[in-house]
Amino acid sequence: ILFQDSEVFELTLDKHLPSQFRSQTLASMDEKCTQGEMRVKQLDPQERKMYLAKCKEIREKLRSTEGSNFSKKERMKLINQYQRMKKMIRDSSAVQIQAAWRGYQIRR
Repeated sequence: ILFQDSEVFELTLDKHLPSQFRSQTLASMDEKCTQGEMRVKQLDPQERKMYLAKCKEIREKLRSTEGSNFSKKERMKLINQYQRMKKMIRDSSAVQIQAAWRGYQIRR
């Protein structure tokens, strides 16, 4: 996959493919590419801190709007954004830990 983020890929599909073909394309992509094969963007420390700060803001916003007049759609959008960012942070950290472990094994 040439895109860093599956959301960017889906947005590109929305622009270029009719909706009837979109679900077929995503289904075939899921069959061909496992999660382990997708390219993970490695975050530098400043980017990681920025994403963590954004996640904290979203989490606080969700907690403060639990009983308010936020629509369910808006809350779900924030929840999905939060989950996507946390997954990206975790995946990036996992790649960095694996690289450090491989380097240790080679030097040993």
